[in-house]
Amino acid sequence: MSTAALHPDSFPSVCLRWSADRLPVEVMLIDQLEPGAGDRLIATAGLRQSRHPAFVDALDEPSARLASMHPELADPTSVYSFLVGPTGHPFHRHAGHRAFTAVSGSAGAQLRFAVTDDDACAADPQAFLRALRIVEVPADALFVVRFGGGTWHQFVPSDGAAHPALFALSFHSNELGGTLTEKQQDAVRGNRADIPALTELLPAPMQRAWSAASDARDSIPTTRLTLGRPVRATPRDPSTCMRKTSGGHPANRRGAVG
Repeated sequence: MSTAALHPDSFPSVCLRWSADRLPVEVMLIDQLEPGAGDRLIATAGLRQSRHPAFVDALDEPSARLASMHPELADPTSVYSFLVGPTGHPFHRHAGHRAFTAVSGSAGAQLRFAVTDDDACAADPQAFLRALRIVEVPADALFVVRFGGGTWHQFVPSDGAAHPALFALSFHSNELGGTLTEKQQDAVRGNRADIPALTELLPAPMQRAWSAASDARDSIPTTRLTLGRPVRATPRDPSTCMRKTSGGHPANRRGAVG
């Protein structure tokens, strides 16, 4: 089930809403790099990230806190980097607001989101499946994502390809935002927080519902963002005309590897 993107002649985007009292999920496609550039950037940035003093490798999402809060100056913001590799990462959520800029791998990325009512999902885990929405971004793409606290999300490479999903720089507008546990609050106030410590994994009943729903995943509402034009096509470099953002690059085809 496909849904149309907004602003196709500018920055193709989608705004996913679940209810009037919850923030939407917004995804904006900015531009596309040369074929293979996404994988190369993710490899080099991932190596640099692994050498950072705040590097943490957990939950299939290696990450690092690059810039901390300045509470003495009433600044509650932080900046993190994170990487999602070929296996994707588990469904999870955070208490606070998130906004990040990312580059997709050379097979593209599938972004899965759900905003749910906890009581409803506890009573009926299938409610999680009914709330799911998917956004697909093309290979080697620069894009922006923004969503509110409590949004379940999972990022994976498109078509299960053997490419990393994405590398991102994430802006936390308020590290103390949302409903944090006492342990999380202490870590945040002491500038000791990291992405795993601020992460809540999908409860087991909802995870089982998702794992058992493989046959129904094609029916999840999906928006495919594409620039709809050749990437950097010039008379001196005609090879770039061969890949369209809609999936002409071989890495975008099911089962292909770079």
